[in-house]
Amino acid sequence: MERLVQQFADAGIRKSADDSVSAQEKQTLIDHLNQKNSGPDKLTLQRKTRSTLNIPGTGGKSKSVQIEVRKKRTFVKRDPQEAERLAAEEQAQREAEEQARREAEESAKREAQQKAEREAAEQAKREAAEQAKREAAEKDKVSNQQDDMTKKRPG
Repeated sequence: MERLVQQFADAGIRKSADDSVSAQEKQTLIDHLNQKNSGPDKLTLQRKTRSTLNIPGTGGKSKSVQIEVRKKRTFVKRDPQEAERLAAEEQAQREAEEQARREAEESAKREAQQKAEREAAEQAKREAAEQAKREAAEKDKVSNQQDDMTKKRPG
């Protein structure tokens, strides 16, 4: 019981042995103990393996060579706040990429529509010019026929 009272005091909560504890005070004590008793932030594992390799030598004798392989692996304990911050950054980056993709699609769609409108206008202009050329050719043909008819008529 004394140890628990001392832990409350370390957490900044003044309690005596016969006081009751609220849920908020319990949570504060648990958070304090987790911070205090949490293990190291990094855990390093080192592994060594030894083996012997036999190499055939001259004169029928074999030579044995000792081989030692050392491996070192470090695990980093992530802070929950850091993990949350990284997740938020990743989410923001995904949203930014999605927004950029949508803007690019919209821009491409606008460009395609403008190009189609320009091509339609050019096509209409070509057709109008072609129509005018045909009409001019027909007028010319009609006037040539009339000229031919007037020339063929003996006066």
